[in-house]
Amino acid sequence: MSSLWSTVSRPTRWLVVGLLAAVLALSPVVTNIARAESDGASPVVYIALAGALAGLIWWLSQMGEDMISAEMAELGCPVPENPTPWDLDHCKRRAAYLQAHPETDPRVAELILHGRVAVGMSKAEVEAAVGKPTTINRTATAYGVREQWVYRHADGIRADYLYFAGDVLEAWQTSD
Repeated sequence: MSSLWSTVSRPTRWLVVGLLAAVLALSPVVTNIARAESDGASPVVYIALAGALAGLIWWLSQMGEDMISAEMAELGCPVPENPTPWDLDHCKRRAAYLQAHPETDPRVAELILHGRVAVGMSKAEVEAAVGKPTTINRTATAYGVREQWVYRHADGIRADYLYFAGDVLEAWQTSD
């Protein structure tokens, strides 16, 4: 468990600790509200405690966003309006690739930091920019082996298709 915890980013750890604290604090509040109503007592105090706890959870989430924003900016990644731990993880992957490959063309490096691809990028550069594909389809032709990398969207309907000749991205297509 400790090795898994150490791989989690600091903002994510803050968020997990805050959520666990909220769950632990909220369960007796909910129980006491139900008990107060059954005893005929006023649940106002418990509702006020629940509101204060909700405010604390909101504050912790804002603090997490600020920490994520700061870390992403420090790594040189663009910071979205409401950054998430997912955004930070992708930023770290992109920055790690660029740190390990300082010879990367500055224009390509900028694309990678923004999570974008362009014709002419290598497979490694594409993977650094947008991550591992959902599926890789290979086709052998008289002209060589071609690969189609498929990136499925969360909705399960849309997908992005990237086409490689050898190690070089030669085209891409997006379905709507």
